[in-house]
Amino acid sequence: MSKKVIIVGTGAQGSTIAMRLDREPQVDEIICADYNYDAAARLEKTLTKARAVQVDGGNTNDVLEAARGAQLLVNGLPPDFNLALMEAALQGKMNYQDMASGPVAVSTTHSMR
Repeated sequence: MSKKVIIVGTGAQGSTIAMRLDREPQVDEIICADYNYDAAARLEKTLTKARAVQVDGGNTNDVLEAARGAQLLVNGLPPDFNLALMEAALQGKMNYQDMASGPVAVSTTHSMR
């Protein structure tokens, strides 16, 4: 069975993970997905198993389309995108790995006493 991974976000974290996965014999294809296609394409050129695609990480359907057939979705985006990407992983029956967690918005109504 071929192992396919989609990495959403090709910045510092996503590109580092993609480079590491490119050396893994169990991984056959890496989809490098980013809203900035040029960034994804630059990463694709440095890897042997990669394919660059343009994706809106906040659009679950866009992510699902790009991830078709992937077994793992790696989230390399800020926490603002977590819910859309987790939903894509659930709908696509993919495993999910997140690089960041935490609140999307911090409340300013709490006081220190």
